[in-house]
Amino acid sequence: MLISQAPGITLDTGDGLSVTFFDPDGAVTAVRVDDDAVPLVPGETGGLSLQWGSRIPPSGVLAFDFDADGGPWTTARNADWDDAGPYVTWVPDGGTGDSGHLLLSDGVTEGAGMAIEAPVPVPTGSTVRISWQARAASVETTQILCVRLFDAQGHDITATAPVPPGWCWTSTSQAHGVWGLPCSEPDVWEHFEQTYRLSPDAASIRVSLRHWTGGDHLVHIDDLRIDVIGGIEWDDRIPVLGPISPIAYGFVQSVDLPGYDVHVETTVTASAGHLRVGITLQDVSEPLTDRPVLVHWILPVAAEG
Repeated sequence: MLISQAPGITLDTGDGLSVTFFDPDGAVTAVRVDDDAVPLVPGETGGLSLQWGSRIPPSGVLAFDFDADGGPWTTARNADWDDAGPYVTWVPDGGTGDSGHLLLSDGVTEGAGMAIEAPVPVPTGSTVRISWQARAASVETTQILCVRLFDAQGHDITATAPVPPGWCWTSTSQAHGVWGLPCSEPDVWEHFEQTYRLSPDAASIRVSLRHWTGGDHLVHIDDLRIDVIGGIEWDDRIPVLGPISPIAYGFVQSVDLPGYDVHVETTVTASAGHLRVGITLQDVSEPLTDRPVLVHWILPVAAEG
């Protein structure tokens, strides 16, 4: 059901929800549930907004060949990534090409190994590939790879960040992890790699590689790398504001965004139990540009629960 009332258009879903939009720009000015006003987020216009992205080019972030002793790496076990235990040993030869390499764990302890000394910056929104070479005396010996995330202020946000596909939260290591990684042959250097998609608010990562379980509880590693392989860095959301015109059961909005070379047509209608939103974007740039874009339609209520 549509109710027009100056200075706005109110859409009623017939089940207790009504939303009022301001005629001149389409901003949400009121939300009511069963005739009770719902508080709105201050400064949030609601309705349609767009978020433009830039593709992140591939780049190298970090490369450890372990040819020399002294780090920058630390000893790590469980949740302590700066442990004092003897869980990582530099070996001057025997690595790939008979170079220096690291020996993880002490032959007894599980879940122990190395961590890079400090978080390394990575582009926001990127996907990284973590790769290394490993060798173990037994195919029963497995490895665990852990990642911690940090925001732009250096705060550890791993516990609240979404876990990427293929990874799990490990409370033991207080990290996102992939574990159960065995060598397919004993005493042969083997390539390993895992991809990790960063959450949008992550600005740096710290990586830990360890012996997990099995075998003689020792793992040799070499040539640890972190490489950005792609991703999208998103700009701030841009509200799409412009006059709205009533139609049966709703309204239409037609807006040009000249600074972004796009024309937007939006139709919002109310029907039994919901609002239906239809959005059409037309790229008017010349020549046409391949541009990632996220489309948001927001009801800016400040209620919780």
